[in-house]
Amino acid sequence: MKITVSSLLLIILTIGFYSCNVKKESKPPEWVKTLSVYEIMPKNFSPTQNIKGIIESLTKIRTIYCNAIALVPMTPNDKINITFNPNDPYASLDFASLDPSLGTEADLKELIIQAHQNRLKVFFEFEISYTGANHLWRKNNKEYYLSSDIKTENGLYNKDYIKLNFSNKKVRRNILNALKKWKSKYKPDGIIILNTQDLPSDFNQELVNQLKSDDFFLASGSEAPIKREEYIFDSYFNQNLYKVLKKISTDEARSSDFKPILEFNNQLKYKNSLIQFTRTAKINETEEAETMMFQHYYKFPALLSIATGGIPWILNGQEEPMFIKIDVNKPSFVERNYQYCLEFYRSLFIHRKENGALYSMEENSPEIISDSEDVLAFERKIGSATLVVLANLRASNSTFRINKSYNQYMEFFTRNKVDFVPSVDYQLGPHQYIVLTNKY
Repeated sequence: MKITVSSLLLIILTIGFYSCNVKKESKPPEWVKTLSVYEIMPKNFSPTQNIKGIIESLTKIRTIYCNAIALVPMTPNDKINITFNPNDPYASLDFASLDPSLGTEADLKELIIQAHQNRLKVFFEFEISYTGANHLWRKNNKEYYLSSDIKTENGLYNKDYIKLNFSNKKVRRNILNALKKWKSKYKPDGIIILNTQDLPSDFNQELVNQLKSDDFFLASGSEAPIKREEYIFDSYFNQNLYKVLKKISTDEARSSDFKPILEFNNQLKYKNSLIQFTRTAKINETEEAETMMFQHYYKFPALLSIATGGIPWILNGQEEPMFIKIDVNKPSFVERNYQYCLEFYRSLFIHRKENGALYSMEENSPEIISDSEDVLAFERKIGSATLVVLANLRASNSTFRINKSYNQYMEFFTRNKVDFVPSVDYQLGPHQYIVLTNKY
């Protein structure tokens, strides 16, 4: 049978169409097992408020023993507090370009080189579900958006005016081309896409098909695209855990609140690969500072977010800690005069690197070891390596018992040898926690 040129072209196009739309499985890179991420808001990070300021601080970041940095969108964005950008540093004016106020393309490439020399992975964050009101698309391509109405009838801000219309194929193509450009030009180790719940499920899959590679980390900023039966992104932000951690501040959190979270994690294909946090740049926009939310015990929820299983994530300045939240409206940066949490994070992140009980993607999910509703007590174990957390969720003294024995374990922060056994009543003070390990 003779195949004409036109027939051959049709075959090629058909194969290309199906290859682009076939479901591509996303498997996290091996180094995700020990990944700990430090998120950076470049304009609020250092006195220079640019990329060079980040480069100068890489050694300091490494002392916390984080092994990755995530950069809040580096694209040019609308000025803060214009009509359609209320306190939002994510309102991009151009998805494909670097904000010149942060530095040059050479500066960003140098940052990645220097980060890799300091054994730090580099991730780029993107918010692609909407743009700034002054994006050229908003002026020249109104069909790219869900609405052309500047205001709603009652005069309130119309969010659909800047939300992109993903039923438009040109929108998808332009965004994909921009993301692929960032990946190819700067060669980061991963990309994190926020608010993926606002993207169509097939476009989330297309992002994986177009961007994912074996040693590349592609994460979601929401839980929507992930199901127990499939794994679209390598990881996602664990919003449910954060909601439970917030309940601690109102004395409403109980051990049973954590059980569905732990059970869901245990059913995931790649266990303990969720991104755990008590503070992110997005959370910083709306929530009060962690020292205000968790007064006098701000390390407590951070411990739970690191130890319950997942990828630890902290925001620049959290080692300070942040006594006031970062204000993106002001040309200010976090002054690190105290660093009360530096050794706290450093110790836990070193332990995550060296103790398999804290690894991601392993059969070491937390096991509840107490019936107490007031004290969250759990064990994480792999082989002979064990980590135990006993944490009082209440703002008052709590008594509890455990159902396992831990003889001559080391208390993680004091380095004392202790015994904890069943059938004995133990008491913890308000928001007191004890961490045990047999890996000295």
